[in-house]
Parts: sequence; C-alpha cells; structure tokens
Amino acid sequence: MRTFTNSFLKPPYVIAVSLLWFCMVVCHAAERHLWDEGWRFALHPDDAPLQPDFKDDAWRLLDLPHDWAIEGDFYVQNPSGANGGALPGGIGWYRKHLALHDSDATSRYVLHFDGAYMNTSVYVNGTLLGTRPYGFISFSFDITPHLNKQGDNVVAVKVDNSRQPNSRWYTGCGVYRHVSLSKSTDVRVAEWGVQAISEVKKGVGHVTLNTQIDNFSGRSRRVTVHQKAME
Repeated sequence: MRTFTNSFLKPPYVIAVSLLWFCMVVCHAAERHLWDEGWRFALHPDDAPLQPDFKDDAWRLLDLPHDWAIEGDFYVQNPSGANGGALPGGIGWYRKHLALHDSDATSRYVLHFDGAYMNTSVYVNGTLLGTRPYGFISFSFDITPHLNKQGDNVVAVKVDNSRQPNSRWYTGCGVYRHVSLSKSTDVRVAEWGVQAISEVKKGVGHVTLNTQIDNFSGRSRRVTVHQKAME
C-alpha cells in the first residue's frame, strides 16, 4: 500500500474535492453490487454450517437485512432482559453460494457488511476470514485468496449473540444491514483510502488530499493519481 499526498491553497471558502485515478496499465473502476438476496438462515448451536458441503436445503430462504430476535417471542425470562426487549438471542447462521466464471487472474473480490450484531465470523469455502467483535461497525473481507473463480463457492456467516445481556438497549440479532460484493483489479484505491484535510492559516485555506493505493499484483506498478479541487 502506498499513500499519495497533494496540497492545495485556496481562499477560505468551501470547496468540493473529487478524485480521479488510473494506472499506466489498463485498470477499471471497482464494481460494487448489493448482495442481499437469497441467503439461507437457521439458528444453529455448533459450527457444522461452516463446511461447504453442509446441507442447508431445509433452512429458511430470506433477503437481508434481517433480525431474528424481533421474530421471536417476548418472554420475561429471556436472558436479554427488559433492556434487550425481552427477546431471544442465540447463534444464527447465514449461507449463500457464489458461482463464478472469471478467467481474469488480476480480479479481486471483497465482501462488505454494513452491520451485523454481534461477534460475526465469516467463512469462504470452509476457511475463516476473520471475526468482527461486537456489532456497531461496518467491516469487510477480501475473499479472493479462498475463491474458486471457475465454479461454486459457499459463504457462511456465523452471528453469535448468545451471551446475554450485553447492551443497555435493544440491539436485534443478525445481519441487520446491507451486504455488498465488489470486484476490482489487483491495483486499486484502498477501501476508505481517500482522505481530505482542510484548515485555514492566516486567512488562507489549505486542503491536503491523501490517497492510499493497494497493489496486490506482486510486482512494482506505475500508478498516476489525479486529484482535483473544485469550488
């Protein structure tokens, strides 16, 4: 990863910042699409569903976002207590297939979660990509190293909200915001990789733009970053 920095001097009024970037080799903008539809879901206490060949045909078919707690029964003895809405917690699993026919060796795939509560573990073809503790932040995983680009892939998501109570308010349970899948080349602007810092010194506005570039190609690449400030 490399960071490029440009500075602009402007009079002290508001400006808008846009970023244009390209590689000296042919690159394309990342494609990002919602991936909410067609998930299989069930409450399941163990880790058997992480296996790609796990049979989930009898599981419920649903679209995200989803909250399994609100679908449950209100009960005063539920461990979540009154603050948690007196609704059930537990461990839920979501599974979905990803069929690819991609002959491009430079392509990269990233799975983005806008929110899941809580302690969310993501598996691709049986391999754990990572666990996002707690549940009030977005997160993403580059799933490329574990994909079969010429066939079927299984994404399994474990959401563990079994340790109750864990909040002072109702949180819900499950993947409660959107999921999206992005595709890019092996040289790209990093996620959250564009930063604009503005300040006024002695009546002059200063804007500094920082851009981080990811390079997964395994070799040095010549990259040109164009940054433009517009009034």
